[in-house]
Amino acid sequence: MNVLEIMNRVLFIRFIILLIGVSQACTTVNINKMKDQTVTITGVAYNGKAGAIVKTKDGDVYYIDRLSSWIPDFENKEISVTGNLMVVIIPEEDLKNERGEWKQGVEGKVKMLQNAKWEILPR
Repeated sequence: MNVLEIMNRVLFIRFIILLIGVSQACTTVNINKMKDQTVTITGVAYNGKAGAIVKTKDGDVYYIDRLSSWIPDFENKEISVTGNLMVVIIPEEDLKNERGEWKQGVEGKVKMLQNAKWEILPR
C-alpha cells in the first residue's frame, strides 16, 4: 500500500468518524422520500477533503459513499453516477466543542450516493 492509498483511507475514516460522532443529533432523510430509489446524476468527479465527490452543473455536490478518492482516470472528468440518494443533516452546534470553539466539519445537508456505480461520459 503506497502513501496516497494510506492517506485516502485515513481521510475516509475521518469522514465516517465525523458522521458517527454527530449521528445522535443528525437526521437522515431521503430527498423527496426517495428511499431505496435509484437516481442518476451527472457532473464532474473531484476529490474532496472528506472523500470522492461529484459536482453538478448547478453546483450541487454529492459524496460517493465508501469512496475516499477517484482514481486518476476519473478525476476531473464528466461522469454519470447512479445510486441511492441519501442526505445527512448536520446541525451547526455539532461543529463546536464543549468550550464553544469551532471544529472542522460540514454543516447542513450532505448529499450522498450509496451503492453507487459510475462511468465516464463520452465527449
